[in-house]
Amino acid sequence: MLQEVCSYTVGLNNFTYIDLKMKFNILDLINRDRFYATISDNLREEIKSKIIYLKKKDIIEKNNISRSTLKRILTIKNYWANITTIFTLCENLKIDSEYVRKNIEKIKTKDSFSTSTKFITINEELARVTGHLLCDGGIHINEKEGKLRIFYVNNNSKLLHSFREDVKSIFPGVKIYYRKREDRGDELWLPTTIGSILFSLFDMYNCKFRRVPKFIFNAKYNEKCAFLQAVFDDEGTISVEKYNIVLSVHNKELLTDFRNILQHIGINSSQIKLIVPKNRSRMYRFSIYGKNNILKFNELVSSSHSLKLKKLKLLVSKYCG
Repeated sequence: MLQEVCSYTVGLNNFTYIDLKMKFNILDLINRDRFYATISDNLREEIKSKIIYLKKKDIIEKNNISRSTLKRILTIKNYWANITTIFTLCENLKIDSEYVRKNIEKIKTKDSFSTSTKFITINEELARVTGHLLCDGGIHINEKEGKLRIFYVNNNSKLLHSFREDVKSIFPGVKIYYRKREDRGDELWLPTTIGSILFSLFDMYNCKFRRVPKFIFNAKYNEKCAFLQAVFDDEGTISVEKYNIVLSVHNKELLTDFRNILQHIGINSSQIKLIVPKNRSRMYRFSIYGKNNILKFNELVSSSHSLKLKKLKLLVSKYCG
C-alpha cells in the first residue's frame, strides 16, 4: 500500500486538468515556479532581436529579474532559467507562447536530473506505473531541500524490472536509483524532477495519492487492464482452495475505485468488507469469484508475478478441467 512519509502541500498554480485528454504537455502540469529549463538557440536569438532596441533597465524592472540573469539567458547556451521567468519575459516581449513551448529543450527541478520529455501519453506503461505507485509505492518529500521523490518497493525482481522499464519508456534516459534491502523489499527511487511531474499528473496533495487518477477511468480498455494487473500483482492474493481472487488495501475509497474499474471491464466482485486482523492494522477487501469472472480476469488482467500467475492458472484449470 502507498506509504505516507510526510505531510506537505505542493501548490500546483499552473496545473491544468482535462478529463478526456489522453496526452499531456508537461509544461501544463508542473508548477513553473519550481522548475527550470534550457531554451533553444532559436528562442535565444528571438529574445535578443526583441530587446536589442530596448533599455535593459526597463526589461529588468518589468520582468522582475536581475541584470545577471538576463545576461545569462541571452549569452549562455544550456543556461538553466526559471520557467516562469522565461514565459514572463517572452510574454512581455510579445513572443508567441506556443513558439516558446516548442523551444523549451529540457526541464528539471533545482538540483535534480533533467528530462527532455515534453509530453506524457496515456498508455499501458503509464497505467502500470500508476497502479504500482498506488499500491507498493510511496513518496518522500524533504521540505527543507525542496526535494520530492517517488519510490516503488517490492521483493519480486520481475516486478521491479517491469517498473523500471516502464518508467524509462515514459522518461527516456531517466536516472533511477536502486537500493537493495535485506529485511524488506528492494526500492527504486525516481529523481525529484520526475517525482514532481507525476505528483502533478496524479493530482496529489498532502503527500497522498488520494484516489485513482481520472485519466485511468478515461483510459482505453487495454490500459485499464494493464493498470489492474499492476494493482493485483502488488496487492492481490489468489486462493485455489477457496476459488477466489482477493484484493486488500488500507484505503476504502481507493479500493472502491479499483472495484469500479474492474466493473468497467466487465468483471464483478463482492461487496467491500472491513477486516481487522489480530495485531495488524485494519484492511478493506473484496473478492472475485465465479467461473465467468475468474476466466475473464485470467483473459484480461492475468499476472506478471510468477507465483500468482501459477496459482491463477491452477484456479482456471479448476473451472476448465
